[in-house]
Amino acid sequence: MKLHGLLALAGIFALSTGCATRPPSVTHAHIGHCLTHWHDTPENKGLLDVARQELDTAVNESDAAIAAGLSPADKARHIENVAHALNPDVQPVGPGFDYGAVRALEGAIEHLEYAATSEDASLNIVSSVAVLSELGLAIAERLKSAVALAGTADERERAALDKAAIDLRSALHFAARGLDANGNGRIDPVTAEAGIDQLQTELQAMLNRETNPAYEPLPRKYVLGLVKLPNGKWSFASLRGAKSRPTYGY
Repeated sequence: MKLHGLLALAGIFALSTGCATRPPSVTHAHIGHCLTHWHDTPENKGLLDVARQELDTAVNESDAAIAAGLSPADKARHIENVAHALNPDVQPVGPGFDYGAVRALEGAIEHLEYAATSEDASLNIVSSVAVLSELGLAIAERLKSAVALAGTADERERAALDKAAIDLRSALHFAARGLDANGNGRIDPVTAEAGIDQLQTELQAMLNRETNPAYEPLPRKYVLGLVKLPNGKWSFASLRGAKSRPTYGY
């Protein structure tokens, strides 16, 4: 058979076997904002990753605040460091990313909700995010309460300072690891018990159930190139031939 005949047959076979490239999933790009990349986070880390690391910093500082032999000034400093890791707008100086666990967690939940309301969202994503959002917002409220508690610490009142440190440590371990509130021997993925550990476990379970397509982290150019158009729809800048990111939001 001549070459042009072989090429024609190859073209027909490609069309018949559906070799067209599937466009990236808008839903999975929003999940990428939560897990892999976001525009204004340190090193463009995923929002949930930042929330986790900021909370871990706060937990470590709360542990340090109850160490034996601390002066009131040192105890108060560790409590201030907790507030910074949770919300640097309240306490501008301290360890961590200067981003805040509260802001990062609320952002992660917002983008999971974007994922669930995208046109290409699966039933798995829609139903799962309803639960994840509820868990995440409950954890965020605990973190906000911890910020408020940290703000009450006064090194001039030793007994009150000691109590604030103990209460703060308990609240943050709950927010991070969860709490067996009903004493049944396990920490369930419900608002009364779940911490970020349980939230992440439920999120991974959702991703494991995702098919057609299965969830795989999208390349950075798609995750950071997702934009919201003036008509309310989402699109990828790289697929629109844009040389730079549009300025009308994401």
